[in-house]
Amino acid sequence: MHIRGNLRKMEAGYVDGDSTLAVKYSLPLGTDLLPVNELTGQAIRMEWQGKINCIHCGRETRKSFAQGYCYPCFI
Repeated sequence: MHIRGNLRKMEAGYVDGDSTLAVKYSLPLGTDLLPVNELTGQAIRMEWQGKINCIHCGRETRKSFAQGYCYPCFI
């Protein structure tokens, strides 16, 4: 499996209808949502492409604020 895109904060939620209160983890990558629970025990590789983009406006920036915003969008 090969997925490219901007990495965002991992999402967590309860598994629907599970009486044991299991947690489902997903990692947003670009427009895809990678289910992490199925990757438990497997080797994965992530490679940084050298770019940071604002999660609001998409602008390329050197730093991110408040988990992914460029400074103007943060303000």
